[in-house]
Amino acid sequence: MGHPRHYRGTLKRRRAISAIRPRASIVANAIRWLRSIIRLLERKNKSYGNSAGDPLKIFSQSGPLERLNSRIDDKLSRLMRGKEFQGEDTIMDLVGYLALRQGMLMAKPRTRPSTHG
Repeated sequence: MGHPRHYRGTLKRRRAISAIRPRASIVANAIRWLRSIIRLLERKNKSYGNSAGDPLKIFSQSGPLERLNSRIDDKLSRLMRGKEFQGEDTIMDLVGYLALRQGMLMAKPRTRPSTHG
């Protein structure tokens, strides 16, 4: 006999909604996590100054972007080798460095194409 037709439609909608809810909570969790990375970047910037964008160059003479690339390589190396330091979140640091790198690239002046033939 089954359920009346209107009930079956309602049941389908409920199932569809319940399938969406976990995704929404995943996005909410991701947003919370990204906000924690923003707070981490702000704390580190306050503590270290603008060391990513304006390094002191005591030992290394490479530019800011190359230094960030090197830090990103180090974090990826730790992840690949499974060698994390206790109390350090390599994934958070990696995302932070990638965000700083993107910010640095966005801040670079764009070169205009030459108008001379």
